[in-house]
Amino acid sequence: YPEYQLFEETVFQDIAFGPKNMGLSQEEIDRRRAENDYKVNLKTEIMIEDLYDKVNAILAKQKALEKKLDAEKSEKNNKYTESK
Repeated sequence: YPEYQLFEETVFQDIAFGPKNMGLSQEEIDRRRAENDYKVNLKTEIMIEDLYDKVNAILAKQKALEKKLDAEKSEKNNKYTESK
């Protein structure tokens, strides 16, 4: 099955798999990946994956902040109730 032929979750990560296993620096991995992306025109797909990852990270931070604010609000309400 084609879906089992990839090592990583994204094309971006999969392209870096070989150079990473060769022990290359992150800078060299990025340079080679960018060079090969250009050769095979993967730049758009990788940019979309990067954007997707960034959006998910932002949403996760937003959820964590909302949870924290809810906890603080609840704590303030409890203190207010106890003081009555």
